[in-house]
Amino acid sequence: MKLLNKSSLAEATEALVVQNPLRTTPQYRIVHLGIGNFHRAHQAVFTEHANGYGDIGWSIVGVSFNSSRVRDALFEQDYLYTVSERDTSGQNYQLISCLEKVLLLPEDPGAVFESIADPATQVVTITVTEKGYCQKSGVLDTNHESIQQELNGGSVSTMPGALLQGLKLRMEQGHGALTVISCDNLPSNGSVLERVVLEYAELLCSDLKSWIQDNVSFCSTMVDRIVPASTPEGNEEISNKIGLLDNGAVLCEPFKQWVIERKFATPIPAWDEAGATFTDDVESFEKLKLRVLNGCHSLIAYSGILLRDTYIHETVSRPQIRALVKAIMIHEMARSLVVPEGVDVEGYCSLILSRFENKYVPYLNSQVGTDGTLKLPQRILAPISDLLDRSIEPRLTALTLGIWVLAMRVAVNDSDSKVKDPNLEALTSIYQDANTGIPVKALLALLFSSEFAPGRQEQIEQRVSEYCAGLSEKGLIGYLESIGYK
Repeated sequence: MKLLNKSSLAEATEALVVQNPLRTTPQYRIVHLGIGNFHRAHQAVFTEHANGYGDIGWSIVGVSFNSSRVRDALFEQDYLYTVSERDTSGQNYQLISCLEKVLLLPEDPGAVFESIADPATQVVTITVTEKGYCQKSGVLDTNHESIQQELNGGSVSTMPGALLQGLKLRMEQGHGALTVISCDNLPSNGSVLERVVLEYAELLCSDLKSWIQDNVSFCSTMVDRIVPASTPEGNEEISNKIGLLDNGAVLCEPFKQWVIERKFATPIPAWDEAGATFTDDVESFEKLKLRVLNGCHSLIAYSGILLRDTYIHETVSRPQIRALVKAIMIHEMARSLVVPEGVDVEGYCSLILSRFENKYVPYLNSQVGTDGTLKLPQRILAPISDLLDRSIEPRLTALTLGIWVLAMRVAVNDSDSKVKDPNLEALTSIYQDANTGIPVKALLALLFSSEFAPGRQEQIEQRVSEYCAGLSEKGLIGYLESIGYK
């Protein structure tokens, strides 16, 4: 089978949808920091579709901070790849041709900085997960090991460091304004990024901080699409369908959503024509998605880890788990926030449940359960805090923390566990020190921030301890049935 690239594209089967002619000289450019499956199935898809509107062409330069996997897979394919959307109604195959190249930061940092500084670059988008922001409680973590190394003259390895070096070069070359768009699951992600960047810039150069304040806009966004990790079997299936070997294919669900703060300093692609929403109120959409979707995704993942299930769809198909998830969505998560105008909460929750149940886009519980100590504060603790402020008992959100506590005990004691966490060493040590006990207080201390007063922390710890005792005695399914979820 021939490899997918510009030379062989004409030999693809009719299954492959080619929306746009291949461009050789795009007018504007996006630099994307943290290129992985999610970006290639989300922002790149929106950009591909936006390129179908008008005469302005946009290309994307991707940046990888560690792995060369995406670059190596796509280099010989001229950076062409297939996105396949799949659910019970069928499967389609779309060619993505807007990716110009992929750079590897450790291999050629100068090329990364030059790409950000290039006058053709108008937008920087970012997907590096929560831990990539090198922040604590919304401010730069100056004790972060990699930040310390960069400040002491070491090689640049972080997202804030790479972005700043690119901005510094842009300032020195006089190339002007830039729009920076965070696409990670952090509350007020654009504001957090702006604060981190300005604090870091102040440590490097006061002129740079002033220039950024005058020339760079930081947009908050909400992004939503379920995109599992690629597998050789999935790539083979897609390749057979399109008639060409695609080593960079991406599988995802049909649903996609992108809500972007209307705060642009430069031209941007016609993403709104491609289905994105430009708004002055990202926060309400962001909270709805972070809590109702992401929070429940975490609940399912940790339940699945306890039950030794592999995939999200397996776990949520259990009637006890499905009943629990539906209840927490409607009775706690939705009641912890202001629902955006025009959104039907019950309809939104039903849509999310159907997406979780999509077995045609298998998502690993271990993948969703990774980095829990960074994700749970905004996904679970924040709604608990808001529920308590509204005098609503956070029963099921506290139960979620209890399930996490026991799931992490499984993860740290299982040598084959694929669950990762930046605090895994601390989690392991806590469990080892506790012997056979359940060290709820020490574990939850890894999640709490200064916004939780000691009295409130003790309230939550007591609730979680009670749930852990019940879960340990009856098992997850037995406990859920005993409290009415069948």
